[in-house]
Amino acid sequence: MAWWIWLLLVVFMLAVLIAGSAYVVLRALALMHVATALGTTVSERFGRLDAKDPDSTPTRAIFTEPLQVASDNYATAHSRVIARKMAARRRHIERWKNWLRFNR
Repeated sequence: MAWWIWLLLVVFMLAVLIAGSAYVVLRALALMHVATALGTTVSERFGRLDAKDPDSTPTRAIFTEPLQVASDNYATAHSRVIARKMAARRRHIERWKNWLRFNR
């Protein structure tokens, strides 16, 4: 082959090598920015978890309370679950009634 073809190949190889290196550096910088933002967000949220709320009163563990307290807590929570499910059921029925009324 002629010498100028070798020169073109070497120039092309160097251009691709430089372009690839630039791409790697740019992607590394972008990754660094994302990692920094993630670290900031995580540390902020952990800081909020560690922060003590002055208005909160410490609660006792449920196993240290009398059994009636645990039973009452469970009954209250279960009644809220049932109420939430019934409200969702009512909303579902109302939407179907509206859909049937408009599609007649």
